[in-house]
Parts: sequence; C-alpha cells; structure tokens
Amino acid sequence: MAQSARQKLLWQAYEKLHASLSAILYEEDPLGAGSSVGSPSDEYDHEAARLAASLRQTNGDARTALNRVFGEGDEALWTEQLPARVSEAWRAFSEKIAPS
Repeated sequence: MAQSARQKLLWQAYEKLHASLSAILYEEDPLGAGSSVGSPSDEYDHEAARLAASLRQTNGDARTALNRVFGEGDEALWTEQLPARVSEAWRAFSEKIAPS
C-alpha cells in the first residue's frame, strides 16, 4: 500500500475510533455531563481524543486507559459495559489498521 493511501486509511480509521469513543462516553456518561443531562452530543469529544491516545499507549487496555482519562479510583462512575464497549471500539480500529 502506498504511503499516502496508508495515511488516509489511518486517518479515516482514527476518525471513526474517535467518533465511536465520543458516542460511547456520551451514552455511558461517566461524568454525568452527556446523555443524562441532555448535553450536546459532542460533550465528550475531548475525553475521547485523550482516551484514543491512552488506548494506543496501553495497547488497548481499556481499564487503564479509562483510569488515565478519568482518574484512578473513579471506576465507580463507570457502567459495567463501559470498558467492554471501549475495548470493542479499539479492537475494530486495530483490525482496520492491521497490515494486509
């Protein structure tokens, strides 16, 4: 794959990952600032970007990445499915960018 085509693929995959993470965070609403209070759907965009970077640094370890973004000990804010949904979004991203 040519370098420019690879970069385009990576950018598109990252945009989808970011959108997925933002939507997951909005729906799961760990800070009570998203769907539970009717905030705009982009309320968690900043956290989603930080989460994507943290997932990369932790090789997709959702719990560690979430702790880095939301703080150690704040797991009480999470629904049971939040780490699983984040892991699934990361897995989908990883499959898209895997070398052919």
